Amino acid sequence: SDDYFDPLEKEVTMALYDITRTLGHDALAYPGDPPFVCAAVSSLAAGDPCNLARLEMPDHCGTHLDAPAHVIPGAPTIDQIDLHRLFGLTAHVVQIPDEAASIQPPHLDSLTINRGEAVLFKTRNSHLPRDKFSED
Repeated sequence: SDDYFDPLEKEVTMALYDITRTLGHDALAYPGDPPFVCAAVSSLAAGDPCNLARLEMPDHCGTHLDAPAHVIPGAPTIDQIDLHRLFGLTAHVVQIPDEAASIQPPHLDSLTINRGEAVLFKTRNSHLPRDKFSED
């Protein structure tokens, strides 16, 4: 459907917040997933025509978006998500108390979410050091 916001249609002034966790050799991986790897393939310092690296990582590495197919058989995969649907969204940031073991329905009771809006959860994992993974 074409009911998404197209940021190229008109100029929009909005705040932009970087909520990503950076990728690097100390990036966390879900237990059992392969680690993040960044290996040099060529380098200017070695006389190569450019710096080039090979990246290997599981799809849960760093800040990411899970496609519906991650948990729903036959649902759209990440390459089937229209990128226009991810820009210019109204986003609700839900602060989950640090003492909460998981996100529960009462955390969402006060929200009014309309179709096409995003929900971002700020959990205690936001405060974790880069060398510790919490499975909850």
